[in-house]
Amino acid sequence: MPQIHVIIPCFNEAPTLCICVDRILAVEWPDSWTASICIVNDDSTDETGSIAEELSIRHESVTAFHHDRNQGKGAAVRTGLDHVLSEAASDELVVIQDADLEYDPSDLVEAILRFDDEDLDAIIGDRFAAWTRSSSMGQFHMMVNRLLTETSNALTGLGLADMECCYKVMRVRIARSILPSLREKRFGIEPQLAACLARENARVGNMPVSYSPRTTKEGKKIGFLDGMRALYVIFSEWFKGGSDDDA
Repeated sequence: MPQIHVIIPCFNEAPTLCICVDRILAVEWPDSWTASICIVNDDSTDETGSIAEELSIRHESVTAFHHDRNQGKGAAVRTGLDHVLSEAASDELVVIQDADLEYDPSDLVEAILRFDDEDLDAIIGDRFAAWTRSSSMGQFHMMVNRLLTETSNALTGLGLADMECCYKVMRVRIARSILPSLREKRFGIEPQLAACLARENARVGNMPVSYSPRTTKEGKKIGFLDGMRALYVIFSEWFKGGSDDDA
């Protein structure tokens, strides 16, 4: 049976991690598809690690990995990819899923169907499609994301609607191709993923996804400096071209 491999990088997400995994497990996947879940605990200081271990014991489809020091989302994504890509079949899918409940994993069903129907290597979620736009996302946040997306598109040649969206669904074979070039440790992993897909001449589609943003008080971790880093990564990846040197 083909699988979609869901990587959950997390740091201090004890209140939401179990709910997130339960929602993934509750999804009715199309045809013969199933899901496997890889949780990467980035040296959390709350109960995230013990919850991840408990989930891996309770569910055969869940595995848990732990960093011995906090390294950032990008590093956690790479740890998850290292594990998933060592075992997955080339035509299977891998996706990044935040543990904060901002995204609805049932949207991934549509992604699987689109991969089956279209000749795509990757699909990036679009939080800003007309029917998903919500007043709960601040106008400044939306404006910054638009700016980053348009800058990324100008330098990569991709036509992404929302480059910073967490939901990046990739065929395993394309994820294997770009993994050696992924060096960003924090949220710069998002523009770096887009740049690496572009260098591989990947066929990338957009897909509207639901989005329920949380606030900084509720645990949102990305901030102004991460936006500046994203711009740096966009331009450094452009200057890098085909090289795999560090940004």
